[in-house]
Amino acid sequence: MSRTLTYFESGFASATALAECGRYSEARRALRGLQASVDLEPAAARRLHSTAAEWAMRAGRFPEARKHWKRALRLAPNDAAGHFALGRAHEADPFGCDRTAVRRYRKAIQLNANLPIYRATLGRALVRVDNVRAGVKILCRAAEAAPSDPEVLEIVSEGLREAGQPQVAFRVMSHARFLAPDDRAIKKLWDRSRFSLTAATQQAHRDNDERTAARPEETPAVLPFLRISGTGNRIRQDQGSVRTAPMLRLRTD
Repeated sequence: MSRTLTYFESGFASATALAECGRYSEARRALRGLQASVDLEPAAARRLHSTAAEWAMRAGRFPEARKHWKRALRLAPNDAAGHFALGRAHEADPFGCDRTAVRRYRKAIQLNANLPIYRATLGRALVRVDNVRAGVKILCRAAEAAPSDPEVLEIVSEGLREAGQPQVAFRVMSHARFLAPDDRAIKKLWDRSRFSLTAATQQAHRDNDERTAARPEETPAVLPFLRISGTGNRIRQDQGSVRTAPMLRLRTD
């Protein structure tokens, strides 16, 4: 092992130890110092940028995370996981770009179509950019590919709720609970989907009541009683009667 590689591994281990203690700021500074002081091989540089990006994500420093993921992807442009992570760095940032996230997720699926979580995140991102129909379709396909994976199903459930499809989310979660009845994470997702469906149903009833109250002319009316009388096609129309106290009749013998 060369002296440069030994120095890198030692510095990287020290930075990792800091991160494991929750000292992410110091860990990121250690990586920056390591990058500045050592002429790294492409594989080592990619490892450094990927790690720095993950730590920046945990600290909520999304622009910094995107910067490192872009540098890592320059060294490995066909890394599906890198494109996926860069997409999440956009989607998780309140000031990020959901449309850029969609492009990165599509690229990740193009490079590796075997991971349902890639499809689930793409579907949710499409819903968030108002491409609801395509998003719901992809979310359902992700659920079909991973019907009992809590991580995938959580993204699917969230995306379907944001798409205004609580009934579809409940159906998907009910199927997942049937497949894994003892999984607590899935049970929690099922409870949440049931609550969302109930809330949506109640809101629909309230909206219907408000529309009815706003149009009193459309409220149900009492119709006169129609009775066929005599022969032929003549129709007798009796007006509605008013109920009164019954009258006693005296019988005379």
